Amino acid sequence: MPMDAYQQILETAFIRKIPINAQIELTYRCNLACVHCYATERTLNDELTTKEVEGIFTQLAEMNCLFLSLTGGEIFLRNDLMTILGMANESNFAVSLFSNGTLITPAVADKLERTPPLCLHISLYSINSVIHDRITGTIGSQAKTLSAIKLCRERGFNVAIKTPIMKYNIGEVKALEAFALEMESSFVFDFVLAPADNGTMPMKQHGLSEKEIEDFIVTNAKPGDISGQKPDMSETLCGAGTSTLCITPKGDVLPCLAIRQSAGNIRKSSLKSLWKSTNLDQLRNLRYCNLVDCRNCEYLAYCSRCSGIALAECGNIAGKCECSCIVAKATRQASERLGRL
Repeated sequence: MPMDAYQQILETAFIRKIPINAQIELTYRCNLACVHCYATERTLNDELTTKEVEGIFTQLAEMNCLFLSLTGGEIFLRNDLMTILGMANESNFAVSLFSNGTLITPAVADKLERTPPLCLHISLYSINSVIHDRITGTIGSQAKTLSAIKLCRERGFNVAIKTPIMKYNIGEVKALEAFALEMESSFVFDFVLAPADNGTMPMKQHGLSEKEIEDFIVTNAKPGDISGQKPDMSETLCGAGTSTLCITPKGDVLPCLAIRQSAGNIRKSSLKSLWKSTNLDQLRNLRYCNLVDCRNCEYLAYCSRCSGIALAECGNIAGKCECSCIVAKATRQASERLGRL
C-alpha cells in the first residue's frame, strides 16, 4: 500500500474515531522472567476464552478495525493460539504477533504457515547469550530465540526484531543491527522501559542515564534521525482511545497498551458501547496546550511523551513524564553536539 494511502486511512480513522488498531493481551503468563517486564501478574486463571476472543473479533470487524496485534505475556503458551490466529485471519485483520520466540519450534512454524501473520515481532536483547539470558532471567533462552528468528525467516515470515536498550545491552546494538540485516528483518530499539503494573519503574533500575542516551545517539545517529520539530499546541497527543484500543486477558478495555486505565469490561458491556462511552473523552480531548508542565518546555520539540507513562509515574494522564524528559533532554543535547561536529 502506498504510504500516502496508508496515511490517509490512519487520518480518516482518527477523525471518525474508528479503532483501526487493536491490541489484545491474550495472556500474562510467560516462560521467561525479563527484568524490565511491565506484566508482573504472571499467572492468571481468568483469561478470555477462545469463544470470548472470537466475539471480540466479530465486534472489532463491525467497528472497522484493520490492524490487530496479539501480545502477552508469551502468546504461544496459549493452547488455542492457532485457532485464535485462524479466526483473526478469517476476519481479514492484518495480524501481528508479539513473542519471545522460545516456543517456536519447527512443528509450531508448520502450523503458522497455514495462517501466516503479517509480521512476527520477536524480542532479542543481545547476540551475546550471557547478556540476553541475564535480561530474560532464563539460561538458554537466547539460543531458542535465535533459532526461532532463523526458522521463521527460512519459512518466509516477516520478522521484526525488537530490543529495549538497557544498561546491560547498550553495547550490543551494532551487532543486533547487523544480525537483523543478515536475517533481512527490520530492527527496532527503544530507550524507554514501561512502568510495571505493580507500580515499580524498570526505567530507574535498568534504563540508561541521560548521559548514556546522549552519547549513544551521538555515536549511532544517522542523518534525519533527529527532527526537532515542535508539535502544534492544538493537536491531540496520540491515537490512544481514538484510533487505538487494547484489551487485557481479563477483558478490560484500555485506550492503548501503555494507558492502564480501564474504560470497562467486554464481559459486562459491548465493545461498541464502551468505545462510545464518556470514559475515554478526557484522553480524546487532551491537547498539547493542556499539558501545563510540558507545553512551554524547551525540550518539547525532541520529546516523545507518553500519557500512559505519565499516568503511572505521577497519577495524572496530563502530567509530566519523567522517562520521556530524560530521553528528550539527551536527544536535544546530542543534536547540539552533532551540529558542532
